[in-house]
Amino acid sequence: MTEMIAAGLMWALTVALAATLRPKKDPSILVAAGFIALATTLNIDSVYVTVDSIVGGHNLFDLIANGCLMVGIYFLSEAIVRAARPQGSRSGRGYGKWGRYALSITLTVTAVSFASIRAPQTSTTFMLSYGTQPGAFVYSVAQYLYIGAVMAHAGWTCLRFRGSWHSSLYRTSFALIEAGCALALVTALAVFTMDIFHMSGNSSALRVVSAIYDPAYVVAIALLCTGLGLPPVIRAWKTKLVNARAAGLIRELQPTWRIAIANYPQLHLDKTGGNENRRTGETLRGELHRMVVETHDCLAFDPSLNERIGEDGLRPLHAASLLLESSRSAGS
Repeated sequence: MTEMIAAGLMWALTVALAATLRPKKDPSILVAAGFIALATTLNIDSVYVTVDSIVGGHNLFDLIANGCLMVGIYFLSEAIVRAARPQGSRSGRGYGKWGRYALSITLTVTAVSFASIRAPQTSTTFMLSYGTQPGAFVYSVAQYLYIGAVMAHAGWTCLRFRGSWHSSLYRTSFALIEAGCALALVTALAVFTMDIFHMSGNSSALRVVSAIYDPAYVVAIALLCTGLGLPPVIRAWKTKLVNARAAGLIRELQPTWRIAIANYPQLHLDKTGGNENRRTGETLRGELHRMVVETHDCLAFDPSLNERIGEDGLRPLHAASLLLESSRSAGS
């Protein structure tokens, strides 16, 4: 059940990020979400048993799932560090290179240690079944040492640059990411402890720690997904509202605009046309901007137009000017 919840959250985040990814923007978070979603899906018992049986039932997909998780964590932490660091800051610029080295070493160690584990049958509780073997101990510790270190660094970066976030949306988002990183670290520590209890055969203590691991894991995933998904989803929602408002103001402003340019065709730069509902948001805002500029130019050229248009006609002009100004401020 835990893995199904985690997988559902990660696929929801992946879809949300894919739907809101803007051209030429860093896709690291989307790549991270995709790898982690795949890893959590492979850890669902029914999925794991099915796919592992295809390759002979030797738990190869445990290695594949954990490899996907570590690759996803690398891209996730890189995206968090890059987003949290203020523009122009030199701090953490070498993180990507050292992160790749650490990931490569960890993947190598886990692959070598996995090869030394005797795991002849598919097990959905891999460490419970084979965790007493030294190779399994190294296999698990290497993974979560990497995950714990990487998430601790990402969380520390968020905490360090907290004062540079001016937007309430980003303050909220990074606060959730901080909490998610902290719980991810708790999860890693819980795994370390369970690995020790596996080796020592202390099953009662193992059950106690595993009771901490499950909720910490799910809540960490939930916090990270919410924190990472909030900005693009809210931004896309606001953009949709602005575009709808721009389309409405184009219709409201047209009578005023037509009166203004009727006797001054030299001030009219283009013609409106087409169905505004089929235009992109950028096209709609560009059309509205042109109408506002042309109307203001006509009013400046002939102040008597103010009386002919009247307050009712000037109201959508003011509203359109405010909308365009707020859109420019939000995009800057």
